[in-house]
Amino acid sequence: MSNLALEPMPRQWPDPGAAYRRGVVLVLLTATFWSFSGLIVRGIEVAGPWEVLFYRSLGVTLGAGLIVLWRHGGRAPRVLGAIGWPGLLAAFCLATASVSFFHALFQTTVANVSFIFAAHPFYAALLAWLVLRERVARRTWVAAGLALVGVLLMVVEGLAVGGLSGNLLALLASMLSAGYAVALRCGRRRDMTPAVALSGAFALLASAPMVSEFAVPWQDIALCLLQGMVISAFCNSVFAFAARAVPAAELTLLTLLETVLAPTWVFLVIAERPSPTTLIGGTVILAAVMGHALWSLKSAAPSRAFGRPPG
Repeated sequence: MSNLALEPMPRQWPDPGAAYRRGVVLVLLTATFWSFSGLIVRGIEVAGPWEVLFYRSLGVTLGAGLIVLWRHGGRAPRVLGAIGWPGLLAAFCLATASVSFFHALFQTTVANVSFIFAAHPFYAALLAWLVLRERVARRTWVAAGLALVGVLLMVVEGLAVGGLSGNLLALLASMLSAGYAVALRCGRRRDMTPAVALSGAFALLASAPMVSEFAVPWQDIALCLLQGMVISAFCNSVFAFAARAVPAAELTLLTLLETVLAPTWVFLVIAERPSPTTLIGGTVILAAVMGHALWSLKSAAPSRAFGRPPG
């Protein structure tokens, strides 16, 4: 799953132009790695959703924990304690979103999950307006309404063909990810990276009692750990680093690569074909997100590409 608001540690880039180009490359690479989550889940042969969540969450906890230790050393416990209630809320939202996201992958197509999840920046904007009283531009309301039409198309299709639960779980994951982003914004003056490790621990504790059989094939365990340590923990840290040099509007546009690639991989490798309704709904959502990103990019001042991170 993609996370768009992780607060980076303060760091000065040596040259703004080089930093921007490096940031764009890192975001594209990160989005590409994120897009393999669905294919990884489809490659798991024996493990069920709770087993996948358990070993994936173990990978997130270990991976993000090692990153925190590497960045802070002996100060890691103090940094963890400093995240406060925003960090705890962010960890809870991210953990619950992970549970919903991976269960959705077991109950509907990767295309459905990817397209429905792509609308989460608009939910974050709405939640930030309600909770933080942040201004929401008119273009965001228009794009959010258009994206909602696309989501509803796929949810209604799920009701008709018996895949409603998977679509609703994807929708829940998208909304919880919005809550995660807003919680991180509440704690934006602190290093919130430990919240990623804590989210892994929460999901680990939640999934452990539900696991029916821990002795799954090593191939399945390896795939789960790969998703948790590399695609979730490591890529989120790389994304946070890159976000210091790339404007928010461009970040939204660049990360759309994940939404396009995720269903493409499963179609090419295992021939999982999205339905016509999914393609229509996904096209509507992508049009909303891309239109909003391009509009924002055109309206944003170029000087905002550098300097302090958003917020």
